[in-house]
Amino acid sequence: MPVEVDGRLQVIISATNMTRSYDVETGDLIWECSGQTLNAIPTPVLGFGNVYCTSGYVGASLQAINLHAKGDVSDSDAIAWQIDEGTPYIPSPVLYGDKIYFLESLKAVLSCYKADTGEAVFVDQRLEGMKQMYASPVAAGGRIYISDMLLVKDLPQEAKEDMKNWVSCLGGAEPKDVYLGRMTDSGFKDIEIMADVPYGDGETWASYAHSMNIKAAKPA
Repeated sequence: MPVEVDGRLQVIISATNMTRSYDVETGDLIWECSGQTLNAIPTPVLGFGNVYCTSGYVGASLQAINLHAKGDVSDSDAIAWQIDEGTPYIPSPVLYGDKIYFLESLKAVLSCYKADTGEAVFVDQRLEGMKQMYASPVAAGGRIYISDMLLVKDLPQEAKEDMKNWVSCLGGAEPKDVYLGRMTDSGFKDIEIMADVPYGDGETWASYAHSMNIKAAKPA
């Protein structure tokens, strides 16, 4: 995550157990902060003078770290706020307006906090009709959009048992008809598939999954 602070371009890297910031031109370490979990995957986001780093593998961590930090700022006032529950394993958070939104681990469970203070707006909100989540939320037009891949053909048992397919997000994908049925059962109307793109090519198992853009309305 590149960002210019006080006229100095730095790159922030969130990794196992530690987040570090380096000077882009010299490679010098500017600051570091412990507190992330193992296998930190989500991309950090920027706002309110902080960088927000999250991870959720074998633990949970969200840290709002001041961009003007220097040296080792672990357990210091340079951490504006932090939490240790409900954070994402793979999906990145999204900062929209004055709030930060993120999913829990790989679950269809959404939380929202005020980005400047860390005050909880809502936590552990179950997203009806959704299952495992790998895609990152996006925001536009006053809404948060959350999606994932769907199966257009049933995976054979050997594919379901292959751990490589779980690592690549394929093993946990839900059948399209089941997903659309969940949307209907949850009260959505006028469901329309706007885009339908295969996840893989040819006759590979990945071709069984598609990335879909689904439009629907839920009456108030």
